[in-house]
Amino acid sequence: MNYTQPKQITVNTRMPNRKLQRIAKNTGMTLIWPVICLVVGFILSAASGKDLFQSVNNFWVFMSTVLTTFVAMWALNTNLNSGRMDFSLGATGILAALLSSKVLGGVVSFNTMTGVASFFLLTVLFGMIIGLIGGIVYILTRLPAIVTSLGMCLVFEGIAAVVEGKSGQIQYRPSGMLAAKFTSQPVNIILILVIIIFLMSLIICYSRFGYNKNALVYNQKIACDTGIKEITSCIVCYLLAGGLIGLYEVLQDLSSTYMTINVDLGSASTVFRNFLPIFIGSMMMRYSNQLISSFFACLATTLLTRGLDNAGALGITSPISSLITSIMILGVLTYMVDKQAFINWVKMRRYVWKQKRLGLDKNKVKKEKR
Repeated sequence: MNYTQPKQITVNTRMPNRKLQRIAKNTGMTLIWPVICLVVGFILSAASGKDLFQSVNNFWVFMSTVLTTFVAMWALNTNLNSGRMDFSLGATGILAALLSSKVLGGVVSFNTMTGVASFFLLTVLFGMIIGLIGGIVYILTRLPAIVTSLGMCLVFEGIAAVVEGKSGQIQYRPSGMLAAKFTSQPVNIILILVIIIFLMSLIICYSRFGYNKNALVYNQKIACDTGIKEITSCIVCYLLAGGLIGLYEVLQDLSSTYMTINVDLGSASTVFRNFLPIFIGSMMMRYSNQLISSFFACLATTLLTRGLDNAGALGITSPISSLITSIMILGVLTYMVDKQAFINWVKMRRYVWKQKRLGLDKNKVKKEKR
């Protein structure tokens, strides 16, 4: 009996490309916050009879705000994601800008490119030195970071007031047209943003310091057991945070000849203003790169803030806008702290709704039997 091989039936099943699905999901989850905030901003602006971006120059002012928020966010997040809350960042930036203006005052003109570049570099340098002092105090005292940062915030604010001789709004440098126009030029904004993202990518994602820092964030005990030096990483974090907050202060104050010297922890508002993008970026970080998620989080919060600012005709004043932002921070923090409980609650609500839709509600069945 001759054996004949049976015909093989090939089923042309179209298997889904899991890689493309993952990329699509990550892209969607990364862009969902900016899209939602953009829609909300457009709705609030349209309801008030305004455009979200009234002109091209207005758009670049908006992008400048995104840039400064991005820099301040990373200055705070450098220590925050390692468990160190630093309330002295605002005072660090103010003191660094004040000292650099005192050093450069009468030496260079802020109406030249040399003066603007010198102010940039010297403020960043002073910020790194002041940040290093705060880090050394934290290491030597071995107190919780929140305690030392509050103390150093008062110290730095006091030093700034002593150097200037008073507190409040001061004229800290002579006016210069080039300095005023520097951060309003689209090319300069894009160039600074690209340089910051490139350098932070190298430092956080592709350097030895970045690998050690991420290892300490995920599991401090295992990282230290493998030979990673926690104190060295801490010092570099404070140096980096000080340099970034110095850059933030330059970008904030370069278009103005005045700055405000705060006392009694008034400078800590810089930290509180940047909480929301940090926490939104932390939620988005599981779907994309740290820097990409941080940038889109800053973009989303700035869009929302702009929409709320345009909604003055609807009765949304600045205190109400701050209240809305605070409620959002509370909601995001609640979700991050106990995310699984929230997911379980949503699943239970869907299950109960399905039971009611199918007529299987237990309470209703018991009432009918009675």
